[in-house]
Amino acid sequence: MRQSPPSDLAGLLAAVDLGYPFTIHAGVPDGPDWITLDRLATDPALLDAWLSDLLAGEARGQLPVAAVSLAAYVASAVADPLTVALATLGRAWPVTPTGTAVHRHPDGWCDGVAIAHPQRPPADDPLHPAAPDPAADPFRTAAHDPADEAYRTAARDVVAALGPVFEAIRARTRIGRPAMWGGLGDMIAAAAVDQARYRGTDPGVAWHGAQRLVDAIAEHAPQVRARRSLVVIAHPGPAGFVARGTCCLDYRVGGDYCTRCPLRTPEDRLARWTTELAAERGDPESWTPGAAVATPGVHDSGSPPTHPDRCAESPGSRACLWAETPDCPAA
Repeated sequence: MRQSPPSDLAGLLAAVDLGYPFTIHAGVPDGPDWITLDRLATDPALLDAWLSDLLAGEARGQLPVAAVSLAAYVASAVADPLTVALATLGRAWPVTPTGTAVHRHPDGWCDGVAIAHPQRPPADDPLHPAAPDPAADPFRTAAHDPADEAYRTAARDVVAALGPVFEAIRARTRIGRPAMWGGLGDMIAAAAVDQARYRGTDPGVAWHGAQRLVDAIAEHAPQVRARRSLVVIAHPGPAGFVARGTCCLDYRVGGDYCTRCPLRTPEDRLARWTTELAAERGDPESWTPGAAVATPGVHDSGSPPTHPDRCAESPGSRACLWAETPDCPAA
């Protein structure tokens, strides 16, 4: 059930519950570990320092792993709260490079986002619609909006804010755009579906809502599309999980394949999800692998292969999205 959204920025941000510890701050934050998206995209020294810390830590000296992790941490901090707000409140807030800051945890990931009070973009900004009536609601409202304008506006904001960050990471690491944009799409889908599982609501509704945002982003960054899918475990009540279309590369540094990994078999993912769900709900006897329905994304079946002859992770796979070399046709 959708909540009634607050009318002010602080109230709107306070109403977003991700289901795990994460700071969502209204206004300009204070402290050295808060970094605006604009600064991250334009300060090579800052970007290099963050990558160096990841290389010395969890990435274990592997630059592709550090690059994918950094892109994912920043994108998740920006997109997860926005996705949940659209799904549960029917509203989103403006995301701008200078008005959005992420908080860097000492271990390298992001554990917070700050949103400055919404400022209306100039009327001649090609990435945004003309400035609305000053008396109008400054927030993006999805309710009663059959044209999906709230999702389209949020998508334009996300592309304008994260695009330069992704390009800066790519310039320093040569990681491909499909890895970063595809990872963003995976995160949006997972944030919506995980929220539905957390709240006990319909995973199919959450999935389709996430696809509205992904499809709107794809109008500007088509590489956000990947062969991800929704898997619904039907007993004793519907619980959804997202099978990713991109890989986090954690297995390269001694980690296990994550439960959402596209390199796992569907059967293996399902077995792990049923175990995870049993632990979440404290009823291991009622969960058995096999009671599930897979729902591919609406955009998946028509997606052509990206570069099946040169996939670093899964040669010949239609889900290959890496593009770590400059001559890759998917870059």
